[in-house]
Amino acid sequence: MTKMVHSCDMDYFKNPMKLPIDKLDLVIEVNGETQKVPALSKFWTEKKQFLYYHVPNIYSKDGKEIVGAKDYWLETINYMIKDLEWLLCLSFHRFWSNIIYNKSIINILVLFLQDCPTFYTLDKFPNDKKMRESLEQLRRNVLIIFARIVTNKESSDAFFTLSTHGEIIYKEFLITAPIMLDLCQLYGRENQKIVEKILQSAIKAHPGYENDLREAVEFIVTFITTAEQNFEQSEILNSTTMEEYEHIVIELLDMSTNAEIFLTVYPHAAEFFSNHIFLTRIVSLYDNMISELYKKLHDIGYNEENLIKYTELKHYLDVTRIELLKIFRVASYKDIAWILEQPDPKKVDDATDRIGQFLDYLITGLSEKNFTRDYQQFYSILDDLDLVGQITDQIDPVKKELLINLVTMADNEKLMNIPDQIPEDVGTCSNGYEGFSSFPEASSGTTTNGKTEEELVELISSVKQILDNLGEGFIERCLKYYNYDQDAMINAYCEDALPAELRELDKTLPYIPADPMEKSAAVDQTLGFERLDEVYQKYGLIDDDYDDEYDDTYDSQNNGVRVLDDAEEMDRPFTTPRVLNYII
Repeated sequence: MTKMVHSCDMDYFKNPMKLPIDKLDLVIEVNGETQKVPALSKFWTEKKQFLYYHVPNIYSKDGKEIVGAKDYWLETINYMIKDLEWLLCLSFHRFWSNIIYNKSIINILVLFLQDCPTFYTLDKFPNDKKMRESLEQLRRNVLIIFARIVTNKESSDAFFTLSTHGEIIYKEFLITAPIMLDLCQLYGRENQKIVEKILQSAIKAHPGYENDLREAVEFIVTFITTAEQNFEQSEILNSTTMEEYEHIVIELLDMSTNAEIFLTVYPHAAEFFSNHIFLTRIVSLYDNMISELYKKLHDIGYNEENLIKYTELKHYLDVTRIELLKIFRVASYKDIAWILEQPDPKKVDDATDRIGQFLDYLITGLSEKNFTRDYQQFYSILDDLDLVGQITDQIDPVKKELLINLVTMADNEKLMNIPDQIPEDVGTCSNGYEGFSSFPEASSGTTTNGKTEEELVELISSVKQILDNLGEGFIERCLKYYNYDQDAMINAYCEDALPAELRELDKTLPYIPADPMEKSAAVDQTLGFERLDEVYQKYGLIDDDYDDEYDDTYDSQNNGVRVLDDAEEMDRPFTTPRVLNYII
């Protein structure tokens, strides 16, 4: 039997009885004969070969652009973009038939979530306009696909019942806890509202997701425990190479940022994190392993040879610490936040029990001195005690006195501190390790690749010593093109392998420093570190307020999906995350 060709413009969908599509049969004509075919059927799938996303590799080790590599990557990505646009163009029953019966579709989506650059790896992505535009278009389409997957109703005659929809997305693994975490990491910062509704819709559709998310938190606990044990028992403590530590630092960064944005996007998840086991592991990680990593990085990287990598990894550790503090705060403060949301907090029946639990969590956190000092720096424990005292006067006096004593001890005890800033003359800096607890001050300026003004000038000077005939401005342009890889840039120049756009520049071009405000905005936007501004300006935490104005370009996509504002309308229009990969 020859199956007719399907397209977005030719559809035989009729549903006068308003049946769910899993209960609906469609009358079609095949070879001149009419027959009934289920609306949700393999019959409606297309035999398409879907391409997989791969990380671009367009430069060789010597800095030369690999002939054809960029064009091949762009061609692959453009095919993927068109395939996903085709999928979004399909009518409701065709879309779901292809999603369910063509397993390669969900596979390419999951692989993309795992390999797509995160906000902290985007600076490693080639600095090519076409490549970045194509990547952004693909990211956009992937997000819209997941938004459509959690939509059980697109019109009055194209819908699932909520229970059937939940069974499909859960049992077919179209949405999983790892997928939720990856969506948060990749999209949760700039598209928080959309990701929030994806998670809420899925969790509302099937009760199994709640348990899966609890297990995901248990995996994070296992990751932390395993990471600490491996770090203490392995030979890495005796390592003298930055590469050994880089992998560990990035793992911790990914875990902490993923957990924090997950809590931001889905605040109800605080319930999964609110237990002594998880909070104890967070505090232990903060005070022990991270403290040791600072020391090791300082010992082997605080020199001219490793300065750039040292600064980058130290920055990652700073971010990790901030995220861990916020995770602890959100998880431990859950009950207090709930009490304060009630019409009259003083009349909450179990307020005393909830406050007692909160104080227990604080005592757990304040068992470690470094954590205590930093936590107190951002969240005043004395203010918390004053607040809960206004809710109820039945506070355990022993717990209250213990917390006051712990805070007093932390304030009085002089902790060892690492230098807030790297001395200008790194060649003569002291090798003495000065500690852990100070957060970094604002840098004097940042380039679009995360380099400070001083680091960029040092890079330019280093290249100038070898290629003294080149102007500093020309060198800066070349370094930027090669992602500030000094060796790659020098090799490309010496072998006359610079791209045309650089060869056409004046080689005596002087270097003109950018305006400080423009530099700051550029690096924040490029690296996705907008939320860290206060850390570098006034030792503040990431701003808890999230702008309600989110990217609404997704709403205008012509795919039959509407993103709704009302929670009760979420049933109408509208495979492992990186962190778990480390321990599986």
